[in-house]
Order: sequence, then structure tokens, then C-alpha cells
Amino acid sequence: MKGLTYRIHPIFILAFFRVSIATAIGLAIPLYYSSINIRPEIIGLIISARSLAYLFSPFLLKNVPNKIGFKKSLQISIGGFFIIYILLRVLLTPFWSFLLLLLDGILLGLFWPVLISSVSVISNFQEIREKESIKDKLLKNYGLSWNMGGIFSFLLGSLLLFIISNIILVFQACIIFCLINLIVVFLFQDPKRNKEITELEGIHPLGIDLSPPPVKLSFPSYIPLFLITLYAFSISSLGLIFPLKSDSLLYDYSITYFLSFIRLSAQTLSISLTMSLPIKILKKLIPFLALIVSCCFLLMGFNEDIVVFGILFLIFGITISVFYSFSFKLIVHLNTVKNTSKYSVYYETMVGFNFWLSPLICGFLAAIDINVAFYFMALLMLIGLGIYLILYRELKIL
Repeated sequence: MKGLTYRIHPIFILAFFRVSIATAIGLAIPLYYSSINIRPEIIGLIISARSLAYLFSPFLLKNVPNKIGFKKSLQISIGGFFIIYILLRVLLTPFWSFLLLLLDGILLGLFWPVLISSVSVISNFQEIREKESIKDKLLKNYGLSWNMGGIFSFLLGSLLLFIISNIILVFQACIIFCLINLIVVFLFQDPKRNKEITELEGIHPLGIDLSPPPVKLSFPSYIPLFLITLYAFSISSLGLIFPLKSDSLLYDYSITYFLSFIRLSAQTLSISLTMSLPIKILKKLIPFLALIVSCCFLLMGFNEDIVVFGILFLIFGITISVFYSFSFKLIVHLNTVKNTSKYSVYYETMVGFNFWLSPLICGFLAAIDINVAFYFMALLMLIGLGIYLILYRELKIL
């Protein structure tokens, strides 16, 4: 990056391939275990393991990077990832998958906090503080690498499985991604700290400017937490129940990855666009979009046509992203007005909690009937719509 003496590219590469691993394995686990007739509730339990561990690991390991350094923390976590995914490929049983993904979530507590802290420190280097354009480019490039990792993983998975329909290839690809990161981490530089550096409130994964909107707002803190709950629960549930349904419909593995590629691409683009919309507009959009998301889940339960699924995934990605954009803007507003970062912690914790809870609930519902899980999500969004309308007047634009 021009104007920056620090070697920044390893951070982007590490983020890119770690997200690639998470998205690839997130579909491979339910597809594989569904194909060998493991019960849906067991699959849901396995999928939830990483999120369960990551609810606590950042807090438990928060002092480790300061004691041993950023680079050693990343080397330990990435080395652990490499061993975990080798063992995951070799020991493909429900018990070992659950245990290994639990360990994966623990080591994530040494990975993402270090990367985000590194970007925060670098963005406060003197040569960046004095040039806002370089800082904007830094945040946007980090966000781009973060999101493109997921898109790349889904696209690669769809192409690879289209050529060779063997889901084990995805597990092997994850080992390669881990190996790449294991090499790249040795190029990582511990960013130098100085007394002038102050902690940032957070880095948005899309590199969006976190400055609060000039409009004055009044709302209870539970409104953005409620909105992010709807978002996270919906995303996580779809990541489990659609692979199970695609297996029951005898779809090729590549179809599931390609549809996820469509959804994530639409979602990423939509978040980028809706982040610039005024809060007043986002507030009015939510009721209509909640109804659309509910209809998407309902139609996914009834539907068996691939083309229709493609359209529904596109619509779902566009609409559900607004819940994220709106809730995130409200959280940033709370952090800024009250001069604290605690609401970001609540926000991320709520995301992790729902990514853990959703597979558990939907896994048990899918064990009854896979379509029951879709209908449940449709009903949940309608209930969410009703609650939002009750809370609507509490979100005041002054």
C-alpha cells in the first residue's frame, strides 16, 4: 500500500483464507454427515461447537497477545488450525468433529482479536493519521479481503465439486488454506505501539466509515440487539437447513455451494450500499423486508426447483443484509454518544450466541421434518416483525 512502510498484505491474506476455511467447512459438515445419515440434531450440535467456544475464548485469551506478542499469538492459533483440520479430515466422526471445531473456536480467540487490533494500531500510525485517504483504503482493503474470502470459498467449492462430486475435497482444501496461512504468518510484522495510539471502537468487516450519523437519535439499546438477533439466527439457520434439504433432494454438492455464493455476493453488495442509507429510511424498510425474508423461508420449505432456490437466495441475501446494516449503525451511534465500546461487545456476543443457538434448534426441528425448520424460520420472522412494530415508536429521530 503506497504511503505505508508497514507490510500490511499478510493481514489481508490471513483474513481472506481464515474466512475461506470457515465458510467452506460450514457447508461441508452438514453435507457430509447428512450423506451418511447422521441425524440432523447431531449435525446441528456439531455446527454449533465453534460458535459456542468463540463466545468465551476472546475474553479468556484477551491478555495472551499482550504477553507473548501478536505474531506468536497468530503462529500458535494458525498452527493449531493446521493440526485441527488435518485431524478433522482423518477423524470424520461426529464426536471428533464436535471436539475439533470446539478447539477451533477456542483458537479463534487468539486470531481475530489480534488481526483486528493490528488493523486498529496500524490505522493510528502517524503516516496514516495524517492522510485520511490511506486510512480509508486500509479499512476498505481489510473489509474486502474478509468478505472476498467467503465469496471465493463458495465459488471454488461449487466449481471443484461440479468437476468431482466428492465433499471430502472441501476438507482437503481447508488443509491447504491452513498451510498457506501458516506460511504467510511468518511474514506478519508486529505493529509498533506508541503512547499516542488510542483504542478504536471497532473495524467494520466491509471497511465502512464508523463515524456516527449527524442525525440525533433516541432508542433503547435492546433494539439493535434484537435486530442483529434476527439477522444472525436467519443466516445461521439457513447454513444448516438448506444443505440438509439439498441432500434430501439429491442435489449435487456444487449446487449448495453455488447458491451460497449467490447469497453471500448479494449480501455483501447490499451491505455496502445500505450502509450509506439514512437511518430514517432503514427504519421504514425493516417491516417490509422482514415480511420478504419470512416469505423466502416459507417458499424454500415448499420449493424443490433449483432455479427458484437461486432467486430466493438472491432476494434473501439482499434483504437480510439490511438488518445487519441498520443494527450496526445503531450500535455505532450508541458507542459514540455514550463514549464506550461495550455495546460492540454486546453486539458481537449476540451474533455468536445466535450462531450457536440456531443450529441446535433448527437441527432438532429438521429431525422432525426438514421443511418444518423452514416454516419455523418463516414464523419466527413474522413474530420478529410484530415485535419490531411494537418497538417502532421507541426509535425516535429527533
